[in-house]
Amino acid sequence: MLPFSRPEYQKIITSSILWAVFASIGGFVVALITTASSVGASSSESVRGPLGLFQIEKVPQAGGGFQASIAILPGFYLLLGCTVVAALALSAIRLRSRRED
Repeated sequence: MLPFSRPEYQKIITSSILWAVFASIGGFVVALITTASSVGASSSESVRGPLGLFQIEKVPQAGGGFQASIAILPGFYLLLGCTVVAALALSAIRLRSRRED
């Protein structure tokens, strides 16, 4: 039996993938906010986020203040890919247990 043969199987797979993507993006946003708040107090001009997900750079402006930029690094795509693979594995386990019932 194919995984997408029934609507209930489709629902299990897509909901697992969507929850995994939203969870990884939520974790990324939390890490981004906590790192960005610490950049203001730091004296360095470039700060790398946890797990190499992103890099925040601040550049002093001539008139005072700073301009900041955010670069998404390959670690983010690796995190997103790992969570999708984990979601697929979880949905396969859920489908197997449902088929045995």
